[in-house]
Amino acid sequence: MIAAGYNPYGLVECMEMLAAQNEQRPSGFLSTHPVPENRSAYLKQSIMTKQLCLSNTPIGKEEYAVAVLSRLN
Repeated sequence: MIAAGYNPYGLVECMEMLAAQNEQRPSGFLSTHPVPENRSAYLKQSIMTKQLCLSNTPIGKEEYAVAVLSRLN
């Protein structure tokens, strides 16, 4: 994500959303993949160890809403 110019915390947020959704309604997809909580913790640790300057990197919520979410309606 960093190489593409995006803030990697967007992926952490995505994993946290998957974890919350899985608590409400367990997903078959998540039964064959590592639990989002583990991924989220790993990603946070990895980002912190790299000591990156992320202040000018976008997360891409607006772009995602236009490119993906708008097509789902």
